[in-house]
Amino acid sequence: MTKWTPDKDKELAKEDGTLPRPTCDGGKCKNARLVPMRFIAACDNGHIDEIDWYWWAHRGHQPAQQGACARSTSRLRFEVTGKSGGDFSSMFIRCSCGASGNLEGIADGALPQKCRGYQPGEATSSCIDAGNKKNPVAPAPLYMEPRGSSSLHYASVVSALDIDGDAEKDSWEKLRSDEIYQNLVQSASNLVEFNKGDTTLAIQAFRDGVEARGREVGMPSDDSIACFTADISAGESDPPGGSIEELSQQGILDDEFPVLANPGGQDGRWLIARPAKPTSRFKLDGLFERFVRVERLREVRAFRGFQRRNVSEKHAMVSPSLGRPQPDWLPAMMVLGEGVFLQFSNAAIDKWRTVNKEAIEEFTASHLVTAEKLGLPGRMGFNANPTFVMVHTFAHLLLNQLSFDCGYSSTSLRERIYCGTDSEPYAGLLIYTADSDAEGSMGGLSEMGLQTDWKTSSTGQYLVASGARGPRLP
Repeated sequence: MTKWTPDKDKELAKEDGTLPRPTCDGGKCKNARLVPMRFIAACDNGHIDEIDWYWWAHRGHQPAQQGACARSTSRLRFEVTGKSGGDFSSMFIRCSCGASGNLEGIADGALPQKCRGYQPGEATSSCIDAGNKKNPVAPAPLYMEPRGSSSLHYASVVSALDIDGDAEKDSWEKLRSDEIYQNLVQSASNLVEFNKGDTTLAIQAFRDGVEARGREVGMPSDDSIACFTADISAGESDPPGGSIEELSQQGILDDEFPVLANPGGQDGRWLIARPAKPTSRFKLDGLFERFVRVERLREVRAFRGFQRRNVSEKHAMVSPSLGRPQPDWLPAMMVLGEGVFLQFSNAAIDKWRTVNKEAIEEFTASHLVTAEKLGLPGRMGFNANPTFVMVHTFAHLLLNQLSFDCGYSSTSLRERIYCGTDSEPYAGLLIYTADSDAEGSMGGLSEMGLQTDWKTSSTGQYLVASGARGPRLP
């Protein structure tokens, strides 16, 4: 194991733009290619760092017998003996001075080193251990994590379907793309800042110009002034970095559910949903209030940040680095797709929970308590109750069946679970596919809503969706 320190010439990229390949400069290495060490250190505040391998090599070192060794001149190497089944006791860090030590105990708890607040590609910051009551300014402990572990990056993504009437938003975007309007906003923003956030004078001074630009894009005067007011007061109404925290996945789902469950359907630019009338067999259609074919949808996924080591309120959320210390926007992507929506009957769910109350509580109690302790409902956007567990379980059963019938692979299908509280119950499920390429709209999934049949199996009754492209079930 060695640390790669490129010389001045190697720091420059090659003519084709690629970076130089790190190689070992040891005499016996023969310019062998270097690879990153397989273990790194991470803290609960989201920082990562190199493990102090010098300490692990010298933790049992006796200077009186083996001589002194300086960090700056030491040369370390990593060896695996192959004994002990390949566990940590068979992994050694050896130093050129003769000292060596295995990695036994490296995963048993906190590492002997403390966090320096290091984040790759960013400036070093302070890192305080919030759980240390005796020393509130003590640095946070570091823990060993495998370099390729998924626990190093738990992404927090907020997604939303485009359900609004797009006319107003489109006209706002047209107005905002106007160069003259942009200059008006810039000048008005300076005036608002001079007046300590008061927008009254700025609106009066620039009203005529804003209304004129609004007429150019076909906007009523009231709408153009509303857009202008929002633009010049955005910096004052939203605290720095506040937009990231205000995003609520549960709030987004609450807004989407009544649109998808609308008996009249939705015929917009980015959301086309048409209720479908299923075939009634075995009276199982009493479990559902409505089936809806979602022929077209647009989903926006915003990256809010990520956590390391665990998803809980105790672990800090690392916001995306956008070139500014307090970003007021988030990186996002837009995808198109289709799907099917099922609205559960509240009466059927209430009866199910009443008849099977003891069994349901016994099965779901520990899961719901754990979810609440970790803060998952608020972070992931769901109400922690038995109805959610049921709908989530049903969603995966339906996903597996649809992957056989509609032509999409199971990895291409996603679910959105709509679940209310115990005081305001509702439940729905959207199975959809959304991608940035052509696979997002092949039509096979939405056609599953053309006809919904029920079939009896040896273990009971289950839902089978049969579309125009699939075989008719007897």
